Amino acid sequence: MLFVATEFAWFFLLVLPIAWLARPRIGVWKLTMIGAGLFFYGWWRHNGPNGTSSIWNRDNDWWLFHTIPARFCVYLLLFAVANWALARLAASLRDSGGSRLAVTLACLVDLGALFWFKYAGWLSGLLNENAGTHFDLSDTVLPIGVSFISFQALGYVIDVHRGTHEPISLLDFTSYLLFFPHIVAGPLVRVSEFMPQVREPFDPRRVEVPRALLLIASGFVKKVILSSFLFKHIVEPVFANPKAYGGVDSLFAAYSYAGQIYCDFSGYTDIAIGLALLLGIRFPQNFDSPYRALTIQDFWRRWHMSLSRWLRDYLYIGLGGNRRGEARTYVNLFLTMLIGGLWHGANTTFLIWGALHGLALATERYLVGRSPFSLGAAGPVVRWLTTFHIVCLGWIFFNATNTGIATDLIGNIGGLLVFSTGPSSQFVSLGLLLAIAVVLAWQFIPAVVGEQFTSRFAELPAIAQGIALGMVMVVCYFFGSVAEFIYFQF
Repeated sequence: MLFVATEFAWFFLLVLPIAWLARPRIGVWKLTMIGAGLFFYGWWRHNGPNGTSSIWNRDNDWWLFHTIPARFCVYLLLFAVANWALARLAASLRDSGGSRLAVTLACLVDLGALFWFKYAGWLSGLLNENAGTHFDLSDTVLPIGVSFISFQALGYVIDVHRGTHEPISLLDFTSYLLFFPHIVAGPLVRVSEFMPQVREPFDPRRVEVPRALLLIASGFVKKVILSSFLFKHIVEPVFANPKAYGGVDSLFAAYSYAGQIYCDFSGYTDIAIGLALLLGIRFPQNFDSPYRALTIQDFWRRWHMSLSRWLRDYLYIGLGGNRRGEARTYVNLFLTMLIGGLWHGANTTFLIWGALHGLALATERYLVGRSPFSLGAAGPVVRWLTTFHIVCLGWIFFNATNTGIATDLIGNIGGLLVFSTGPSSQFVSLGLLLAIAVVLAWQFIPAVVGEQFTSRFAELPAIAQGIALGMVMVVCYFFGSVAEFIYFQF
């Protein structure tokens, strides 16, 4: 059930008043959110190569286990119970110093499940090819959002182990984990950010409806119009067969994918944050104009901010952070991003993407205070251009289905820049240039302008706000297209 699909609109219009009515009785509200989350998640169609999964027995006719989505709903519930129990175990062993055992078990459960669903098929193929084995796990079905769910659950157990959060009830934890606005693609909301809001007295007058409506509208424009246009107009054909196109098309396909993935993922985040606001829950910011960054470190402070904080707090610091000397700091930065790349999927291209960002972060840290060059007034522009193009280079590997596609694209671009080959273009048009310009210009709108616009919008009568949102939806319906969000595959 996509946020931008008609069936989700009907689902949310049903859930919203029920949630508001149930909120004064917090236990009923939590049960409502769990039920809504399971229904929302169970609506997905998890299809393998043949529409089935080899890891489940499909002979059982009981409806709860007859469809793959329903089976994953059961998996979610068992997953919630397991992590809740492990957090309780960590709390009970914390004073005796044995809570690391609970964290180890949580890693086995959470990362083990992640490994099975995301990498079992890939590794079985490598074994069959190189060791002559005959494992067939190629049709293992990947549950939607398994990575985000695993990270949120594991983060909670680690927080309890560290003593930064006390255990919560099974009802609290399940309602947190299954809260449907963030269940499939984040943001990675922590228990410490979610539960205090649930416990607050509910006052419908405090719900930031205007802000929520603007976020939802901006998310629709980003996803349904801008992201879809860039994908269909140039990204899809060029990345499918770069040898058929020249350097200009390859260069603008790279720029366009940078725009596509930003509009796609930040558009999803805008909608998710807006939906949560309407339900009385504030999510943390997940994007902050990432393409205006002047360094790669700054980029990761602005891009997918909740994942960046998770990797920093639970992985980078766990590896030692910057506490074990300069050389080890560079290694920890590189390993953090390399593992972050592997988190996205079992593909060499994701490892290269992570390694590129890890190398860039380590290099930047080394050069701070050492660079003898002074660029004067041009410094910010040069740093911005350098950072943006390193990010775009990484996106080529991120989007390419294999390293051959990526190297072909980079070769086309290199031929254009070095030898001025392939100047003709099949796709670059005024509309494409305008779409890329809009995405980049969106990055440089001052935050104060957005706040002022939100304040002015909030002063309008409710009926005018609803009409404005409706007009945006109509434009998106006639001029956009609906497809799954990119990060649903992770």
